[in-house]
Amino acid sequence: MDETVTFTFSRKMVKEERTEKRDLRYSKWHRTLGNPYYMMDLDCVEWRSGRGVVAIIEKAIRTHDQLLQELIKNKEWEMKVMLEIATKLEIPAYVVYHEKDLSQFYVLEVKNSEQKPTWRVMAKEEYSEFIRTL
Repeated sequence: MDETVTFTFSRKMVKEERTEKRDLRYSKWHRTLGNPYYMMDLDCVEWRSGRGVVAIIEKAIRTHDQLLQELIKNKEWEMKVMLEIATKLEIPAYVVYHEKDLSQFYVLEVKNSEQKPTWRVMAKEEYSEFIRTL
């Protein structure tokens, strides 16, 4: 059976976080499927009216003792998946670590493995502008 799905967007598209808790039931269930059935959730899909998807972002909180190279190692698999998606959509992909208080953002554009990873460190205002210009 072929189904057509229609979306209607309200003026206020950004919904407030109400619980600050994540429901992990689906993720836990999916892990029971075993290998080779992998999945990841996309943290952020940046979307703009009239343009559609403009970027994908994997985000996480950085603790002060984590080295940036360590952070790349922690996200290697996610970066591989993100790069594949971004390449097919012809959009950029980023890994963003931030301080708990959102005062500092560490932004890495996900590129192919031959390119040396370069982190951009941004204050909140600079990161806000970065998001606005995507």
